[in-house]
Amino acid sequence: MNKDLSRKFTVLSFITMVLVVILHANNLVINLNSGSILIQKGYNSFVQDFFTQGVSRVAVPIFFIISGYLFFINTNGELAVFIQKIQKRFKSLVIPYLIWSAWGILFYFLLQLLPMSEKFFTHGRIEDMAYGEILKTWLLHPLPYQLWFLRDLMALVLLSPALYYLIKYLKAYILLLAFIPWITGHYNPIVNSDSPFFFLLGAYLALYDKLQSLNLKSYAIYIFLVWIFLVLANTILLHYGINLYDTYFSVLNKITILVGVAAVWAIYDKLNLRFGRLNSVLGYSFFLYAFHEPVLTMIKKGLFYIIGRSEHVSFLVYILSPIMTIAVSLIVGYVFKKTIPKIYSLANGGR
Repeated sequence: MNKDLSRKFTVLSFITMVLVVILHANNLVINLNSGSILIQKGYNSFVQDFFTQGVSRVAVPIFFIISGYLFFINTNGELAVFIQKIQKRFKSLVIPYLIWSAWGILFYFLLQLLPMSEKFFTHGRIEDMAYGEILKTWLLHPLPYQLWFLRDLMALVLLSPALYYLIKYLKAYILLLAFIPWITGHYNPIVNSDSPFFFLLGAYLALYDKLQSLNLKSYAIYIFLVWIFLVLANTILLHYGINLYDTYFSVLNKITILVGVAAVWAIYDKLNLRFGRLNSVLGYSFFLYAFHEPVLTMIKKGLFYIIGRSEHVSFLVYILSPIMTIAVSLIVGYVFKKTIPKIYSLANGGR
């Protein structure tokens, strides 16, 4: 993989991580111990749907494409290579998953020690949970819910030898086989339906060297405009009462995601993004991913508690909460890295 492509992956990982925070900043429904805060439709819900159900939805697919590509680059099918790569992923996926899942439990436990904190929690107190329930939460259902990405990635890595031979023998047809359950919303009890399709897409692009020469700069504006048009169409449909899980809407939404992934790739080529003095923040992408929840949820609920519950407040919280969360995450990550670098490296999977 050349330096330009490596740089693109680094930049896009950070940008899409910011999009994940924006995605999770949605606050049209806030669950409290006393009940749920429901925000009525209006300009605020339109803006939140545009970014949360539209623009930000490209983030996870891009992460899986990059992960699939990085795993299968320089893979020749030899068992020793797979063993080496799987061992490396134990350090970069499994250990961080266990650490950050444990952090989520500890974070909730400490917050629940504060007076009047019970109103912010809907699933009971950590201290009241049985040991078996805590273990299940730690290993299978982490409180930082974004860790499902690592859990799916671990499953796909374990299946990687089989996936390699499927791609080699079926070539692009394997993408079609993974595309059908994804576009139709087929339920998968093992991994999210998004995961195998985009991971396999990244793997296919790596094994057949389709990515390094891919340059969509000439079409960037057109692809971007089509994407924004589709996002706007999705948002209007949601605004006027289309069910998020309606089959036709789901298909339109996923077509929008595909166009969006191409648009993000093309816009990067067009702008040739450079962060200048902000280059140092790019290295905190994984920390931001792992740390932002449940911090973001607590910031949202805290702001609602302090400011109020109106539509205008909801819009303000939607703007402020991701900014505050990203700022806190970067500051904590910086201090963490400077003061206890070995533990930081372990929690970050050596990144």
